[in-house]
Amino acid sequence: IVKMENGTYKIKVELNDLLKKYEGYEIIYISDDNKVELIDATVEGNYITFNTTHLSKYGVVGKEIKKTGNIITNPKTADSVVTYGLALGALAVAVVLVVLRIRKLKSN
Repeated sequence: IVKMENGTYKIKVELNDLLKKYEGYEIIYISDDNKVELIDATVEGNYITFNTTHLSKYGVVGKEIKKTGNIITNPKTADSVVTYGLALGALAVAVVLVVLRIRKLKSN
């Protein structure tokens, strides 16, 4: 139980083994209409702390720790589908143009 002081609560979230795999922590507040707002936070020892005027839904967000010598690649997403679609479309247009050119040469 945390006692409210000067109209605010100081919340401490333990950085457990799962959270220690990340760095650059931030706290997010998730409102009842699912809007997300960043809350100022600091790391104090094994805890991330922040102040709030009310208790609600909050989350801890962190950046993945980059290890020296390892290359981290982004996962494949739907972006590559668009690229492949455009390439396939361009190839189809090229094939049609070649076929039309061959037919024109044969008819002459």
